[in-house]
Amino acid sequence: MRRAHAEGSVAVDAVSSGGIGVRTHAFLNGIALATRGRVQAVGISGVATIPVGATTITITPGVKIVSQCFVLLTPKTNLDTRGLWFTTNPAAGTFTIRISSARTVVTRVVWLLSG
Repeated sequence: MRRAHAEGSVAVDAVSSGGIGVRTHAFLNGIALATRGRVQAVGISGVATIPVGATTITITPGVKIVSQCFVLLTPKTNLDTRGLWFTTNPAAGTFTIRISSARTVVTRVVWLLSG
């Protein structure tokens, strides 16, 4: 086992210009990443606004979109019984946030893209 330790600094810093900066593996019942303390996810996120009367908003995040991308969506209001989901369009480099029926007020949705 190898350990990295730092007092008040960064213990491990990995940089990649087009590949993978850090890859972890866990086999069988192992844990690939365990943390103690706060976790900061540095990634692509934002807030989308679905206009009044609309049921979609398309986002161009400026990073590569693949069909396996995952988008975590959190509405900033109660949607009652409405559904909220996303679809991806890798060819266009976009994803679309969708709501099952239009609302009479704007709908703000926080999104976090993981790819």
